[in-house]
Amino acid sequence: MLRLLKNLVFWLLMLCITALCSLWLLSKYYEQDLVKEVTKAANEHLTAVVEVGNVNLDLIRRFPNAAVSLKDCRLTDSESEILNLEVINLEFSLLDLLQKKITISKLSAQNGNLDVVQQSNGKWNVEVWKSQNSSSSNVTFDIREIEFFDVKSSLKTKDGDFLTAEFKNLELRGENQFKKLVLFLDADQFKFSNSNGVFLEPSKVGGQLWLEIENNNLKWKSDGISVNGLEISTLGNADFSGNWSANFITINPLVLDQLSFLPIIYKTIPTEVKPDSKFKLSANISAKENIELDLDLNVLSGAWKSGDDWLTLKKGVLNVSYSELTEEVYVKFQEGAGRYKSFDFKTEKGAIRVVENRTNLWFDGVEITTQKQIWDELQGQVSYVGSIGLTHSSNGLRINAGEGVLTGKNIQTGAGWKIEDVRVKNSDGNLQVQSSNIKIDAGEVNYSGTIFYGNDLLNPKLKITGYLASEEFDFNQLTSQKSSDPTAESEPINVEVELDYYIKKANYQKISSSENIGHVVWSENEMHFSGFNSQLNDGVLGGDLSFFFLPNKSVKLSGDVLLDGMNIKTLFADFENFGQQTLKSEYIAGNMDANIKFSCFLTPNWELQSQTLDASGNVLIANGELVEFPLFDDLAAAIKGNLLTNTFINVKKMSQALKTVRFDNLGNEFSIRNGNITFPKMSIASNVFNLNISGSHKLTNQIDYKLDFLLADALNIGKTNEERESGKRIFLRITGTTENPEFAIDKEAAKEYKKNKQGQDVGLFKEIFANETNTQPEKPRVLIQIDSSTTQENSEKLSPQDKKKQKKPSWLRIEKEEKSKVEISFEEEDF
Repeated sequence: MLRLLKNLVFWLLMLCITALCSLWLLSKYYEQDLVKEVTKAANEHLTAVVEVGNVNLDLIRRFPNAAVSLKDCRLTDSESEILNLEVINLEFSLLDLLQKKITISKLSAQNGNLDVVQQSNGKWNVEVWKSQNSSSSNVTFDIREIEFFDVKSSLKTKDGDFLTAEFKNLELRGENQFKKLVLFLDADQFKFSNSNGVFLEPSKVGGQLWLEIENNNLKWKSDGISVNGLEISTLGNADFSGNWSANFITINPLVLDQLSFLPIIYKTIPTEVKPDSKFKLSANISAKENIELDLDLNVLSGAWKSGDDWLTLKKGVLNVSYSELTEEVYVKFQEGAGRYKSFDFKTEKGAIRVVENRTNLWFDGVEITTQKQIWDELQGQVSYVGSIGLTHSSNGLRINAGEGVLTGKNIQTGAGWKIEDVRVKNSDGNLQVQSSNIKIDAGEVNYSGTIFYGNDLLNPKLKITGYLASEEFDFNQLTSQKSSDPTAESEPINVEVELDYYIKKANYQKISSSENIGHVVWSENEMHFSGFNSQLNDGVLGGDLSFFFLPNKSVKLSGDVLLDGMNIKTLFADFENFGQQTLKSEYIAGNMDANIKFSCFLTPNWELQSQTLDASGNVLIANGELVEFPLFDDLAAAIKGNLLTNTFINVKKMSQALKTVRFDNLGNEFSIRNGNITFPKMSIASNVFNLNISGSHKLTNQIDYKLDFLLADALNIGKTNEERESGKRIFLRITGTTENPEFAIDKEAAKEYKKNKQGQDVGLFKEIFANETNTQPEKPRVLIQIDSSTTQENSEKLSPQDKKKQKKPSWLRIEKEEKSKVEISFEEEDF
């Protein structure tokens, strides 16, 4: 029996030796070819450079598996070293070697470093493995188990954030391309640290951590783990549909009332969450003298309620850190996407920092879009791409400098404004409006320019510059709303506007103008139009205008305007005869040039307060015409009723001639002050007679006109007028009102004229009367030829009694010279 046992041991030993020798021989036989195949397969899958000090095939130490051992292995890319390990073993089944079809199923590594780095382009340096649907090699990779022994690992983002870890032994198991992952870790054989200062190093009290992830379900268990003197045991499970449970047991003690950061987190992140929310969560907590929290939330989908509105996240990574020492909550965002009200949004990264009563927020790589409802009273299609920064404190909300582009189409506001298309670029507090098409009740406007808002949303100081254009604009729509309380004080408008504008057609009340151009400046409740030019009533209106918006909502208007070639009939009609009833549009015609300076006040409804009008200027009317002017009718009636003038002036012809009075040019100055229009003496050369006129006209229609004309012109009504500079003149004064004018001979004007005339012509009088023997000159007389037969005929019709009653006027002396003529003399002082 003993001998049999010895023989059995001997043959077993020989078998082992034979097997070992066979395996050694096989390894030597297959080593060179297999190493080539593994290297070839690795090169087909790797995009980085692999440097290996030595490669050999091991068929003995991992029996019944085999392994290709890579010693002194380095993997590098163009920017950094990915790994540097003393040994990497790629394991496979020994049977695969005999079948000449190798499948690598396990990877183990020891003694070295693994450094994961995010490159400047955002990619990770470990993204070096590419899948191949087909391979020319007999070696394939289906790794289901990974082991690390004494490996130091680090992770660093392109922003400088980092995480380091050290493992004595780490085992990962996965199935079906790691759709099921199991992790085993000895609690006393690892430690972590990161860029936020969080440091975890378990005390050497033992303990294990076990995690299993399968089909979006997570199970975990930890026993006997001590972190910074705080012993924690936990058991839990979660599924990523939002259902999860966990049991944390703390020893040495940590209770919830010590977590003073929780109320701050509740204020920062709404606590109501939809039950179907899906997210991954990891957290690091350290507790020495103060609690430090670092939490990563990977949102697959979730929703938080804020007031009556839900914030829905479709994806995103949030990192939350808290320091009890500073009472600061810091939330970082990466690759966020979601919806709030009607806004769809996504962002590359961002952050919220909460310190006491101050909140700072910023986002980069933001994309915001909406299709219909933008806000409560704002609808349309809007998209924004760029960055956003906000600061909220007790002083209000403030927008920080950011850059981005806003585009919108078919936007409609609650006030009825419509914006068909707009493109706005935001940069450092400036909005560059590249194009916009705005429709309001008054018309359609296109604006391009720059809007500076001063980085403050609640109290922005807007400055708008650029160019404004419109095909047609109706200013009546802007002033149609009547003020319910004209005495109420208005809030100051904190806006500055400086624009060049072009309005092809503009309407205000009955006035219509075209080709309106100019420059407008609006600042501190003042609006100034400079160098404006408009085509109006067959002429041109230009100059400067200023509007001053007063606290009681009234408006002060001042200007210096120029009228060139204006159709005076249309002008009077459009401006409703300028509020007076004397000289209406139906009475006057011609073309007018004028230069007018004025100021006045308008009511809150933009109606002229006529008594405040103060104006002066020069007016020139060419090819003028007065048709059926009522004042001329009153003049003819007054002459007809006067015994003096009716005796020798053909009133019927005068009345007919005054129906249409034409004149070539009329120029004069005028002034309006305290409701009174005054104009100095001017001469009018017309087809009826040449007259001089001056006077005043109150806006209450009280008049005081002075006029005079040559008696010779009156005697020659209907005949061609000759230019006369001397002769008898009739001086009249018209007072009263435009409805009831009163006519009278202006004796003071006649005496003044006589006095001035005698002084000017004293030399001429001496020459005329040098040969007269009578020292007392005769009073001037007017000789009128009257047909004697007509006089006789009229005399014969009178009875003897009537002839006796007939008396000669005191101012009339008749001397018979011939039977057919009578000389009538008029005393000069009556003219």
